[in-house]
Amino acid sequence: HYLHKSENVQRLLMWITYYRRNPSRFVEHYFGIALHLYQHIILYLMEYFPSFCIVAARSAAKSFLIAVFACKEAILRPGARIVVASATKKQARLIVSEKIKKELLPKSPLLADEIDSFKDNQNEIEVVFKNGSSIVVVAANENARGYRATVMIYEEFRMIAKNIIDSVLSPFLYVRQTDYLKQEEYAGMQEEPKEVSSAWYQNHWMWNLIKTFTKDMLSGGTSCVIAMDYSIALKHNIKTRNFLIKERKKLDPMSWAIEYENQMIAENARSFFNYDQLNRNRRLKRAFYPR
Repeated sequence: HYLHKSENVQRLLMWITYYRRNPSRFVEHYFGIALHLYQHIILYLMEYFPSFCIVAARSAAKSFLIAVFACKEAILRPGARIVVASATKKQARLIVSEKIKKELLPKSPLLADEIDSFKDNQNEIEVVFKNGSSIVVVAANENARGYRATVMIYEEFRMIAKNIIDSVLSPFLYVRQTDYLKQEEYAGMQEEPKEVSSAWYQNHWMWNLIKTFTKDMLSGGTSCVIAMDYSIALKHNIKTRNFLIKERKKLDPMSWAIEYENQMIAENARSFFNYDQLNRNRRLKRAFYPR
């Protein structure tokens, strides 16, 4: 009986190790959710880089990926604390209400069986897993203080004020506390806490963050940046060609470049004013339009 139990434990350890090293295979095998090639690549990179930034055009399925990543992380790492922050709680809530509850659970009975309970009300939005992990949704403001996170996800992070990220949200991060770390032979094997963060103007603070992450990535550091335009949605039939043609006609050139081509717009070299000056002064709520 002891040998049989020992074999089962050994087999379990091998499968956990395999799935942690191959997270997209875990999603396909265990969740039963088919992924596109670019989603396999992104989930793999998210596993290995503690600081990960996705700059994606509309319809690149980034919210779906975040939901899949959060559930995968919660199951494979018992006791994980995943916090999803957005400029508004309503925006961050979509990860739980739309992606996890309505999109993932109907496709995955095994994922549904891993979840103990949902809390979804004005005060609390949380997914509690049977292994002690949880996914918590918070609004990115001063009132968010007091949470702890092994994984910090910034949904639509261009909408979050930089001082809130620096002084309120980043301090949430801590090393996942597990009993094996207390044993001497596992000393020094702590897991790095993770930060996972569409395009905007170059004067926005996220532009400097993206440049910092990119330099770190190219020099072999612990950061990774992934950028995608509308071609991803077109290639994988997330959006049709006719739909994108209609959108192109509806939007002005700058909005199209930002939302679908994923460009970080900068002012022309001959511009009299730069975007930063213009944006700081766009404050009129009742503008006067001459006839």
